[in-house]
Amino acid sequence: MWGLYVQSSMSFSMARKSFSNDLYIFSTFDNSEHETYFLGSPHLDSIAESDSDQAYYRAKALIRLLNGCLLLRGDLTFTYDEDICFFRPNSVIKAYSNRKNDLSIVEYEELVNPFGSNVEVKEQAEQSYLRDCLILAKENPLIRQTIVFLVLSKLDALYFLTNTFKIYEIILSDLGINKNKATYKRELQNNFPEGIRKYIDFFLLGNFKEYVNSEKGAGILSRHVSTNQPYDKAPLDLEEIDSNIRNFINHWLRIKMQERFGYYYTVEYKPSREEYMKDEDYDF
Repeated sequence: MWGLYVQSSMSFSMARKSFSNDLYIFSTFDNSEHETYFLGSPHLDSIAESDSDQAYYRAKALIRLLNGCLLLRGDLTFTYDEDICFFRPNSVIKAYSNRKNDLSIVEYEELVNPFGSNVEVKEQAEQSYLRDCLILAKENPLIRQTIVFLVLSKLDALYFLTNTFKIYEIILSDLGINKNKATYKRELQNNFPEGIRKYIDFFLLGNFKEYVNSEKGAGILSRHVSTNQPYDKAPLDLEEIDSNIRNFINHWLRIKMQERFGYYYTVEYKPSREEYMKDEDYDF
């Protein structure tokens, strides 16, 4: 059995929930009775111990999908280790690392689809938004790509606008909307519920495309460099883009969940606001 070491403030509670049919968090105790948490999956257990590279890249792709789904509701995610552990039947835990590089075709293939074929999966998870997001990500390549792009946009500031633009293109295409503003306003705008229309209008009718594509607008974050594409409007708020793209995905998934399950969730992403402690907070 394979396990990828993970950390999060959610570890304790997630290890005690059946939140997905395809992956789970489990724990072990060391000699000091310290609880350590791992990501496990039947899609990992189908890989032989001799193929630790594939096991690691698959686990890495699975934890990214989990993190991407978690980002649709908030900002808490899991961090993970560079080693992957194999749990042998005799209770010996073997850690594997020292992969040759992180740019292999194996990593690419697992990122595209980390769900193994002919893997028996038990239908035991409790119904929840997280469970159903992961089911859709498993079944629908476009949804899986969207979740991957969302989580990859958080790896580095340079990836943010490029991956957000990819998400915007995927959802518009799936909704049957070309990127012509006039055609959308004239023929399609009133066909969509108010909830998702708000986000279509923000990304399509606002200055998002022009800003992202112009070095004069987004600077080093732009999709293109060394172009003469003008941008003479106010810079866009990156936090607003971040919040809106997550909720654009949420409202798109409402449609997908209604089609797949016959129900949907009214989930909205709300940024977490951390406040610094005040002097009176230290008066216990």
